Amino acid sequence: QQAESETVYQLGALYARQDGRGPEAQTLYDRAIAARKTLVEAARGRPEDLRMLARFLNNQGILTSRRDAVEAEATFVEAASIQEGLLE
Repeated sequence: QQAESETVYQLGALYARQDGRGPEAQTLYDRAIAARKTLVEAARGRPEDLRMLARFLNNQGILTSRRDAVEAEATFVEAASIQEGLLE
C-alpha cells in the first residue's frame, strides 16, 4: 500500500503540471491521501508516514488553490498541523 500510494501521488503530481488535467490530479491525490492515512493509522503515526501525508496534502493544497482558496487553506492547515506534531 505504501508503494501504491507513492505511485498514485507521483502520477497526480504529473497531471497537476499539465493543462486541463487538474480534476484527474485531484482524484489521484485523494486516493494517495486516503491510502497514506490508512498507513498512518495502521502504523500508529509512524513519522515517515506522517511526513509523506503532509507532503501529499501540501501538493493537494497547491492544486486546490487554483479553484478554491478556502478548501486549499484547510488542506494547508492540516498539513502544517501534521508537520508541527512531528516537531514535538
